[in-house]
Amino acid sequence: MPSPASAPRAHDTAPSLPAFALHSTTIAFLASSAQQFLHEALHGLVALLVGARWEKWWFQATQWSPPGAEELSPLRVGLIKGTPALVNILCAFACMALLARRRSPWPPNLRLLVFYFGAYSLFSGFGYLMVDPLFAGPKSVGDWARVVMLLGGSWAVRLPIILVGAAGVTYGFFWMGNQALRFSVGDAAGRTQHLRLGLALCIIPYLAVNALSTLIFLTSPLSPGVFWASVLKYWFGYIGFFWAYMIKFVWKKFEGPAPGAVQLSARLDTAWLVAALAVLLVDLFLLAPGITIQQAPPG
Repeated sequence: MPSPASAPRAHDTAPSLPAFALHSTTIAFLASSAQQFLHEALHGLVALLVGARWEKWWFQATQWSPPGAEELSPLRVGLIKGTPALVNILCAFACMALLARRRSPWPPNLRLLVFYFGAYSLFSGFGYLMVDPLFAGPKSVGDWARVVMLLGGSWAVRLPIILVGAAGVTYGFFWMGNQALRFSVGDAAGRTQHLRLGLALCIIPYLAVNALSTLIFLTSPLSPGVFWASVLKYWFGYIGFFWAYMIKFVWKKFEGPAPGAVQLSARLDTAWLVAALAVLLVDLFLLAPGITIQQAPPG
């Protein structure tokens, strides 16, 4: 017998999914923002831990500087630049471990949040390892581009990092698709409903969250280079949402709902929507213009 938290209700079994698509998008946006907050905050926190100054925090960037006239050692610079992506990967592994438990006491919506946070963390962390070394150069500002150059910049350094990143991103296509199949809305078991569920879980959140994030980037005073790097990270770096849908919902033969799938409500949950709107306002009016953490030294 299904647990009360996952048992379907009569009004949740309608085949129409537009309200659920809006609901899944609000949760995906919260997960995306949480991943972005964590990544940029870690740049600043690690800078403080290694003796640097954390001066400014934007939605998509962090400004830090040496504590005085002296330069930071390569090791400390590498820690500041490289740690956030590695923590993203660790967060993804933690989410994988949590979701591997088929019987969970969590409410279904919280499980959905962990699913999205794991997906964004995985594609972000491994994406840095896959892409940054390809374009690393003396003037590169990318996180792992700087790490690669600090390690010498040779292809003997780049290639293993690229391969690890590519393997992680590719694995993410299949992991995300498999996890999405473990959610269900209503009692419809046909292929059309199956495809619509995949759209609501993967494609619509991908498009909507990226559009909202691009709006946030447009309101930021940062340089055009940072804007385009951020846009590419979201639209290209999270393309795994699209491939997860294609691999597991479109190309895979439909064999009916997954056994033991977590039943999600098809209704829009107002509390989650309010939380997402609050986070959007923080993104637009605080983090997009930037928050000063430490005043830059004069001169």
